[in-house]
Amino acid sequence: MDIKLIFPPFEQNTYDRCLLPPLSIVSLHSYLKKRGYNSRLYDLELESFLSVKSKSKINFQVLSDRQRIKKYLEGKKDFYLELQLERIINSFEMFDHNVFCFSIIDISQLFISLAIAKFLTKKYQSTIIFGGPYITLNKGFVLEQFCFVDYEITGASEDSLYQLILSLDKKLDVSKVPNLLYAKDGKTVYNTNKEFDINNSEMPDFNALPIEKYRVNGNLVLPYQLVSGCNENCFFCAHRTINPLIKMKDVDKVIKELKELKEKHNVRHFYFCDNLINADNSYLEELCDRIIEEELDILWIDHAKPDILSQELMQKIRKSGCVQLYYGIESASESVLKKMNKHLSINDVKKCLELSHKAGIWNHVSFIVGYLGETEKDFDTTLNFILENKNAIDSIMVSPFYIPKKSIIYNNPSRFNVALNISDSTQVMVSFDDLTNQNSEEVITDRMTKIGSLIDKFNLFPFKLKNNKILSINMFFDLCSELKDKSIFKQRIKTL
Repeated sequence: MDIKLIFPPFEQNTYDRCLLPPLSIVSLHSYLKKRGYNSRLYDLELESFLSVKSKSKINFQVLSDRQRIKKYLEGKKDFYLELQLERIINSFEMFDHNVFCFSIIDISQLFISLAIAKFLTKKYQSTIIFGGPYITLNKGFVLEQFCFVDYEITGASEDSLYQLILSLDKKLDVSKVPNLLYAKDGKTVYNTNKEFDINNSEMPDFNALPIEKYRVNGNLVLPYQLVSGCNENCFFCAHRTINPLIKMKDVDKVIKELKELKEKHNVRHFYFCDNLINADNSYLEELCDRIIEEELDILWIDHAKPDILSQELMQKIRKSGCVQLYYGIESASESVLKKMNKHLSINDVKKCLELSHKAGIWNHVSFIVGYLGETEKDFDTTLNFILENKNAIDSIMVSPFYIPKKSIIYNNPSRFNVALNISDSTQVMVSFDDLTNQNSEEVITDRMTKIGSLIDKFNLFPFKLKNNKILSINMFFDLCSELKDKSIFKQRIKTL
């Protein structure tokens, strides 16, 4: 049995792209390898990224044509599209029986994955497995719509994939494999859910990828996870529904793995991909103390709840190497925060931003426009908050409100007086009609324009470069290594 772990390409021009090794397939590979199963990794997003700058036999632009792929999936012949698919699978080492596992984060990876999977099953005896965050949010859809997909795995997939591979290899019953979906007798079977403890994860083996290709100007950024799940319960978010248990990786394990990764790959830049690094401030403080004591000399970025109110802790966070924290504020109106079930005090948020700013950490904050029940007064409160705290805010991301599948609002629309518009079942962000008629599309567009003008006026999204590209995470870390002062940092960005 030959196992191939595939990270599909995003549709080109969908995102401002950066070079990060995909932690998902690396983690799966490491877990399987420890238990006696070797796998081959294929980061097709890397190949797509590199194809923009260099000649490639594969036309990834064609593979980004969602409508064209939809027609192919419906049965329309497309010889040129199949030529691109043929060129992709020619890069795979094919054997008598192949297990293909696709790790799908976003809808912009879905249709490319489906096209590759369909073409593979036409040519080779293959088992097709889909997993990842997108599959978890849209569970059952792919399996029910596309007969060439054999299994879906939801949630953290390491142990579930191992147990499935073991069952296929030993010809065992798959009904006991946790978090698994499959077809049986014309129906979709949903096996029992089981949470995966992050402390059972293995040290990420990035050497399974062509790791040197991810270096930019000689510097490498590695993704790493310390915390799984979320202990907040925001009505608009799906994280708690998907992964209700918060687990923090043992600090000794973290320090050991970061040391090994740093030495093995000559790297000091880490993207910590957690929902909430400060789910437990005592854990965060212990982590920072150990990084400082062990003199790891790393730089890192993570997400945090904006309620870190201790100057001592904030200074430790910075001293341990933190250069950016992403704060999900969403609204400066206490009324809207209450409607969101977001347990924040705006006074605490202000203090947190001030402490973070003084410590020298880049404050990247997000806001949602048009949340349920948001009034013009609420929105003005958010605008005023930005004006009053602009010196402590380094960058802002703002987005209109949509309802994610599996969120509390999605699961209880009548409770929140909304009617869901589910015309496209592939989407995980759902539009809706507000039955209270609080905010029309025109009102939300106007608010987005106003907040956008404020961001432009005070340069609160300084990542936009002269060539209309966005400063990548790789470039951000490079500048952090070179420049200690944030004001000088911002001036340098203007020259890029």
